[in-house]
Order: sequence, then structure tokens, then C-alpha cells
Amino acid sequence: MLCYAFVLLPIGDLVIVQRIIGDKAGEAKASGNLGNTLKLLGKFDEAAACCQRQFDIYKDLGDSVCASVDPFEIFC
Repeated sequence: MLCYAFVLLPIGDLVIVQRIIGDKAGEAKASGNLGNTLKLLGKFDEAAACCQRQFDIYKDLGDSVCASVDPFEIFC
């Protein structure tokens, strides 16, 4: 049942939850989702920061596929 509670949280809160529980890949994915949402809302500076965070996490994890793409080229 705990997993269902996370669905109700806003995306920004999900980033924090993933960070707290130590799920780096989940944090990266949530950061990318938050970046995409911010982009759609026209908040481009905040979106770019989220996309950069996603890129940095994947790079730290050694994910060569995700870290090889420039986050600003595709902008999340």
C-alpha cells in the first residue's frame, strides 16, 4: 500500500522521496519528469536545472546510455 501513496505525491515531492530512500535511478527519472513538466509550464531555467540533475545522476551511476546524451540538446 505504501507504493500507492507515492502516486498521490506531486512530482517534486517524488524527487525528494527517491533521494531520501536512496534510489538514485528513481531520483534521476523523477528529476527528468519534473524537468519535462516545468518545460511545459514555460519555466525553462528550472527545467534545465532538473535536466542537468538527471544527467549528473546518470553519469554518477555509470549509465553510459543516459549519460551520453546532452540534456540540453534534447532538453529532457
